[in-house]
Formats: sequence, C-alpha cells, structure tokens
Amino acid sequence: MLKKKDFRVVFARNPPDAYPNCPQFPTLQPTFQCPFPGYTLEILKMLADSLHWNLIPIVENAPVGEANWGLKVNETWTGMLGYLTNGTADTVCMTYQWTDSRDQAFDYSYPITNIQPIFVARAKNETAASVLWNAFKPFSWPVWGTLFASLIFNIFVMIFISKIECMISLRKKFQPFEMIWHAIQLQLNEKAEHFLFFTLSGNIVLFLFALIQSGLMIDLYKGLLLSSLLTSNGENPFQNSDEMIQLIAEKEYHLTTDFYNWYFDDLQNSNATHFVKLRAAVKDNPVVKVDNPDEALNLVDTGKYVYPIQQDSLSFQQSKERCNYIYISQGMPQVSEYLLFPKNSSFMSEMNRQIIMNYDFIQRTFYKYFESGYKLTTIPRCTTTSSYSNSDDSSSSDDQNSDTDTTKTTQKPLDLESVIGVFMIGALGIGISIIAFFSEIYYYWHMRILERHVRMRNHLNVGHLRMSRKNLRVVFAPNPPDVYPNCPKFPTLEPDFKCPFPGYTVEILKMLADSLHWNLIPIVDQTPMGQANWGSKVNGTWIGMLGYLANNTADTVCMTYQWTNARDRDFDYTYPINNVQPIFVARVKNESVSSVLWSAFAPFSWSVWGTLFASLIFNIFVLIFISKIECMIALRQKFRPFEMVWNVVQLQLSETSNEFVFYTISGNTVLFLFALLQSGLMVDLYKGLLLTSLLTSDSGTPFQNSDEMIKLIAAKKYHIASGIVNWYFEDLQNSNASHFVKLRDAIKNNPIVHAGNVANALDLVDTGNYVYPMQQDSLAFQRSKERCDYVYISKGMPQVSSYLIFQKNSPMTSQINQQIIMNYGFIQRTFNKYFNNGYKLTKIPKCDSTSNTKDPDDKLEKTTITKKPLDLESMVGVFMIGALGIGVSVIAFFSEIYYYWHMRILQRQLQMRDPWNVRHLAKIAQLHFTTNQSYDNIDVMKLFDNFSDKQN
Repeated sequence: MLKKKDFRVVFARNPPDAYPNCPQFPTLQPTFQCPFPGYTLEILKMLADSLHWNLIPIVENAPVGEANWGLKVNETWTGMLGYLTNGTADTVCMTYQWTDSRDQAFDYSYPITNIQPIFVARAKNETAASVLWNAFKPFSWPVWGTLFASLIFNIFVMIFISKIECMISLRKKFQPFEMIWHAIQLQLNEKAEHFLFFTLSGNIVLFLFALIQSGLMIDLYKGLLLSSLLTSNGENPFQNSDEMIQLIAEKEYHLTTDFYNWYFDDLQNSNATHFVKLRAAVKDNPVVKVDNPDEALNLVDTGKYVYPIQQDSLSFQQSKERCNYIYISQGMPQVSEYLLFPKNSSFMSEMNRQIIMNYDFIQRTFYKYFESGYKLTTIPRCTTTSSYSNSDDSSSSDDQNSDTDTTKTTQKPLDLESVIGVFMIGALGIGISIIAFFSEIYYYWHMRILERHVRMRNHLNVGHLRMSRKNLRVVFAPNPPDVYPNCPKFPTLEPDFKCPFPGYTVEILKMLADSLHWNLIPIVDQTPMGQANWGSKVNGTWIGMLGYLANNTADTVCMTYQWTNARDRDFDYTYPINNVQPIFVARVKNESVSSVLWSAFAPFSWSVWGTLFASLIFNIFVLIFISKIECMIALRQKFRPFEMVWNVVQLQLSETSNEFVFYTISGNTVLFLFALLQSGLMVDLYKGLLLTSLLTSDSGTPFQNSDEMIKLIAAKKYHIASGIVNWYFEDLQNSNASHFVKLRDAIKNNPIVHAGNVANALDLVDTGNYVYPMQQDSLAFQRSKERCDYVYISKGMPQVSSYLIFQKNSPMTSQINQQIIMNYGFIQRTFNKYFNNGYKLTKIPKCDSTSNTKDPDDKLEKTTITKKPLDLESMVGVFMIGALGIGVSVIAFFSEIYYYWHMRILQRQLQMRDPWNVRHLAKIAQLHFTTNQSYDNIDVMKLFDNFSDKQN
C-alpha cells in the first residue's frame, strides 16, 4: 500500500472557517457533539480525504477574532501567511480574495465560491416625515401633479357649466364654493346627494370625473398603498452601494474597517467602477481603521458608520449577535474566494481537480453554514420594537437568509371540479416518484459495484494507463461562446484566474478528455472571429471546420452541431450535449397613439368587449319593455325610455340612481342580475386587470410567439434575415414540422434576405422590419446582446438537440457518449455558468435610460408585480380617454346651448301664430302708439314677452 502524503494546515480560532466551541480544536469532521466544526475546515477535510492525504493540523493560538490573516511587514509575511512562506505549512484553513501583493508570493487554487460584499449599518429610526411619506408612495410625483391639475381643471369646468345653467334658467342659484366642496367630496369617494347637473355636458363631465379621477385612480391607489405598506423598507438608510457612496461623500456616514480586510486593498488599487467612486468619496472623509471586527461593530452601533463585510466572515457572525442591523449588497462587485498555497506548490494541480470534482459538496457546505437558517452564534435578546433584531430575520433590501414571500389573492372559493386536475397531476407525480425510487435504488446499487471494479482496475493498471493515453485532436476557432478569443493564450483549455471563461464547449471537451485520460491536441483555425465556416459541402467535398474531419486532420470540432441529413451521412453524432430552443430577435416596437389608447382596453379582448356591449343593449331593451308594461298595468305613472337608458348606463358604471326602481318582480330580478354580474363583477374584474396590465405592460414586443411572427411575415410586415446559413434554414427547406411548414408558406412571396454575416443581419434588425433566428449558445446571440432595443421571442419554436461531431465510425464516439452521460451534471453547470448566471461576457451596450431592451438572460418568465409607483407613461392612455370624454362633453355643452336658444325662438314664433293672440297684438300696438319711438325701432317679440309677463 502506498504511503499517504502529509498535508499541513494551519488552523486558527476564526469562525465560520473553524469554530472554537467543540470539545477538541480543531475537530476535523462533524460529530454529534460538534455538528458545525467550521465551513472551510469541512471543505479542506473532504478534499484531503478525496486525495488520500494525511491532514496534519498546526494550531495558531490567537484569541477569537484576533488572528493575523497575513500582513507584509518589511518584505516579510507575518501571521497566518507567514507559516506558508517559512515552509511550516502547506495551506491555511481560511479563504482569501485575490490581491496584487498575495499573488506575487503565493499560488491561488481554483475558486471555492463567489461572494458578494455586504454593507452592515444600523437601522434608521422612523421619523414623522418618513411615516407621512408612506401615504404618497403608490404614485410618482408626476402622477400626483397630473391628478391635482386634473382636479383643479374639472372644478373650473363644473363651476363654468353651473354658471351657464343659471343663465339659461336650468339652475336656480349659482353656488361656486358649494360646487368646489362637492367636487372634493367626490374625489374622496363621498358623493353628495345634491351634486347634479341639468345639462348633458355637465353630466358627462361629472361621470368622467367620478369614473376615472375618483373611481379608478382611488382604487389603484388603495391597492398600491397596501402593497407599499406590506413591502416597506423605510428603515434602510440606503438601498444600494451608489446611495451609500453618496452619503459618505456628503459626510452623513463614515466607512470603518479592520486591518485584515481585502476590501480595502481593492479600494486602494482596483479600477472597478464601484471602487473608483468610493475612492473619490473618502478623499475628504477618511476611512476609520480599527484593530478587530468587534471595535468596528461598536462604531456601527453609533448609527453613523458602515462596515463592509462578507457572508462567510467572522465579522458577519459577530454582527448577528447584535440588534437593529440591516444588510445591503445591491450594487456591490462579486469576487471569488480561494485557498492559498506557497508559490509553485506541488499540491496545487491535484487540489484544483478535487475542487472541481467536489463542487457540489462545497455548495452544500456553504448552504449548511450560511443559508439553512441555523443559529450558530449567540442569539441577541432584542426588544419587541426592533425591526432588525437579527440578520436572519431582517427585512432589508438584500436579506441574507430570508425567502421571498408572495401574497396571493383568491377571487372565489375553489371547488373540487376546479382542482381535480391538480390532484390528478399530484397522483401521477407520486406514481412517477415510486418508479423513480426503485430505479434509483437499482441504479446506485449497480453503480456502486461498477465503481468498485473500476477502482480495482485503475489501481492495478495505473502505470499502463499513463503510458497508453490516446490523443484527441480538436479544431479550435475563435467563435464565442464555444471558444472565447480574449484569453492570453488561444485556446486556453481550462478556466484560471486570468481567463475564467475560456469557452462553453472548451470546458466540456476538456472535462470529457480528462475523464477518459486522453491528451487533447489543439488544432487552431485562423479564421477571424464570426467568419468561421462551420462546414459546408461543395461539389461533394466538405470544407470549413468539418473539412478537418473529412480529411482526417482532426477527430472533432470545438463546436456543437444540430442534426441534418447531409451531416448524418458523413459523420457520427454523439449523445446530445443539451437541448436548445431557437430564438427570434427583433427590434422593440415604438409606441403609437393607438397603442397608448389601447392600454385602457387591454384587460378584455375584443370579443369580451363586444359581448359586454351586446349585453348592455339587450338589458336596456328588456328594462324599457318591462317599464312600458308597468305603465300599461298602471304600476308606473309615466313611460320615460330615455331616462331609463341613462339610468342603465349609470348603473353599468357603478353609479346608481335612487329613482331607478321597478314595480314588478321580473323588473327587479333583471335589475338585480344586471347590477350583480354586468355592473358589479365585470367592472371589478376590469379594475383589477387594468392595474395588472398597466404594471406588466409589454407593448414594445412586436409579436408574442412564432405563429404571430409567421402571420406578420406572410403579410410582408416583417422579413427574415440570415447571417450565416445554419441548421435552422436547412430544416426550413426540408422539415415537415408544423412550424417550418407554416413558415415555408409565409416566405413564398417574401423571400429570406441573406446578409452574409452576423453583423449585417443585426444591422437589418436595427431597421425595425426584420427578424433574425438564432439560438442561445451561438455567436449571433452574443453579438445581439451588444445592441439596444432588442426583444427575444422563443414561444412556439421547436426545441432541438446539440451534439459533438466525430468522423464516421470513429472508435472514440462510444467512449465519449459514456462520459457525456456520466458527466451530465458538469455539463449542466457549465451551461448555467455561461448562459443562466447573468455574467456579462460581451460588451455591455450604453443604451439610453429610456431603452426598452429586454435582457435575454432574464429568466423571469412569469409575470412579476413591480413595487415601484405607477408613472405617467403607464397612465397616459387612461388620461387620454378622460380628455376625449371632456372633448365630447364640450361639444354637447355648446350643442345644448344652441338647442335651448333655438327652442325658445320656435316657442315665440308658435305663440305669434296662435289666432287667440290677435287681441294681444292689438294691445301691443296700443302700447306702441303711446311711445315717442318710431315704428321701425319697436321689438315686437320683446313687447310680446313683456305683455305675457304682465298677464301672468
């Protein structure tokens, strides 16, 4: 048996790396008496056991919180890192961040994990101003200003109409101050009984004001107010790092640190935007340095200091033992954590491999110590009034250990018929889980036996394997994201500190080759980036990347391919690497007047609006018919069909009239059903759906799925652009899938525009009338993220698999297939690393603040309700409908004035023509002869009015 290698590790009492509260220090494995020996300790022990090393502990006896992590004094390293430089130890049971000075003297391992710095500060006490501000949170200041201006405008319009009504004798008394009070009452949902108008224009203005200004906006305010109060974070002194930097620059807060914090090394040397801004802020407000974390937290308790820490640090553990702290990490730069070794250490290569192979264990250990909610520190006894008594329970903007709660509002009780499908899916899932349970038992039992055989075989034949390693010849071309060309060396086959993202397919191929103990021989294709020929067949000969395989220059290509008939005849496909879904990229559609107006009608489809309107007309005729019957059987005094129409319209808009009654059971039944369903339920549904549509508007998307896009292409409103011919266009010509059959019919009269390359195709998309098909793991997708105002639509597109391609009948294919299956977890993690974790691997576009670009890496497919106030842009459609209604009321106002004036003239002319008025005319003439005026100057109509007044 081979002798185990000794692995010397320095341990210091520094939670959470190594906890000092176990019976023995250090305790190298979790036990019943010591379930949490330390985060870094557990990781190091697992790595050493995986390598069959003897872990020899070297104990540093510094008290808790006073360990010297490692300082360079007079060109000599002291503290924990001094053990490494003088050859006493091989590594330290602590994780370090990268700095220039450490990089010159030590070797960094593969990253253990990524962390984000956290700013800890004391919660801000609520003031009277902050409490009052809660009531104004639902709307932004422009919306409040618009609402106030609309209120003033409507008050003046109502006063003016009431004045006109007095002039034409429809209103007895002009009372402007009472009109103002009534308008304010209506704005606050307190309608007065005597607040009414006698003209159609006045009623229209009153109706629109009650519907939009008083009804809709107040209901929106109530819902948003509840949301803002439930999600209030008013005790946070700042929400992100930019606000914190501004407060430090204004000297409202000060920055404090202990001597061993890496953050301040980067503050002095880093060119990252965050540190550049912070350096400018601390020029006139110097950093306060203290000896240990406890002194720094004492300064934080004063309320005017912020302290940068990280989740896996002693400072964070000690902060959880205090009350009224908040933790904010938004806007902070992420950094990696490493183990440190002496320069050119022989342990490095084996340790890096084990870190990669045991990454799942590292993540589980991180979750155990920092995200599972275990209370590993002294629990503080905070007062009940404290909102931030523990970091695990805090409601700060970046809570470190809490889940997001979602408030669900049910519309009606759920019956069995509604949820039977849910129960059936649950029963089906239980059945599948039982089958999977027994399958997993068999699989792991079988794999355990195979693993034992493999270990024995490897132990016996290790020397033979080293001598007989195969060569895997791979063609590499600069083609992101398969291979990135921006590393110091091309190709870089493994991620390292200087090149953490060498390429998606590069990492997969290297892992597969290492698993098979093959030597990976790179063959570099010198084609410029974006112009590589993936492989095409010309005159029966394959050229481009696949030409290397056809002429036996290489075994495979560092690219993933989709299945086509032509490739299948000449090459072998591996087991699928992953499944990809084509994406159509298009330019955001600019909003027009019609789209802005449509936002007010978006809650219901046109068919629902038509049904509601038809139901309204039907109910009007039914109620008029019933009222006519009531008149005929002497239950109703007078038949008034037009008043009945107006009352029904009022009821539809939730404004009931006290005189709207019926005297028969049938009439009251129809009225009850109309008020319950048509007026009550549908209007309430409209209000709720309108709020949702305003908050989650997606008006910039030109189409929602592939079927809508195909219709637009058939109508020649959009055209398809192609950069380089890929599998999608080959399937478009030959596939019988429904999607491709429909699209072939659409492009018969609207041919595909071949742009020649990716850049030209995206230039066509920028014009606004082109769509470009691509996929998430393609160069075209990476290039598209460098531009602004793009949307990405994949709904309705057929999924396809991606494969590696080998020579026909290659002996390597079967072995590669087995390793793809065995390492599928690594392949999925690599896919998430490049495409789902949000890393910006391309040039970040400098878009305008008004840009509507939809982030293609955004994984939030579900609709989320934003917590920001409604802005004026969202509400402009509602206000425009209100303005349109006011315009109609103005037209009605002048029409009514003309109508009353014209009717009065007609009334006078009819009275003149009456034969009984001959004596009146004679008396008028008699009045005329008693005056000194000439006959031509006599106004006969005015004399007649005066005579009629005297008679009355």
